[in-house]
Amino acid sequence: METFMEVNKETALRLWVQQFGKKQKAVDFAGREIAKAAYNDRNSDFGWNVDHIYPESKGGKTADYNLICCHILTNDEKADKTSFTANGKKFEIHKKQNHYEVVLCDAEQEEIDTVNFLDSAQG
Repeated sequence: METFMEVNKETALRLWVQQFGKKQKAVDFAGREIAKAAYNDRNSDFGWNVDHIYPESKGGKTADYNLICCHILTNDEKADKTSFTANGKKFEIHKKQNHYEVVLCDAEQEEIDTVNFLDSAQG
């Protein structure tokens, strides 16, 4: 039985530490700067929140392996899409057996960089 996890400030700050360690500022996958203290702050240039890598509306789980800290604008641009443009860069989400990949594509849509998120529950 899968445990339900709520995405709240406590979860978000735990994910921040998992993804960025003790850093107070970081850069999200789209290249936008975010600040730990600006969680969910739309009035800050560094505001961030937690996004489902593989959209919840398409069956993505609310689990660590499917959540990423990103700038609020990046999250807004991605929305619930698996192919999207964020911060002027094109990305695709690829669902694999035990993880998801955020793939940065160039203008010709060739894959040039991949960020892996492993599902530790499945090994």
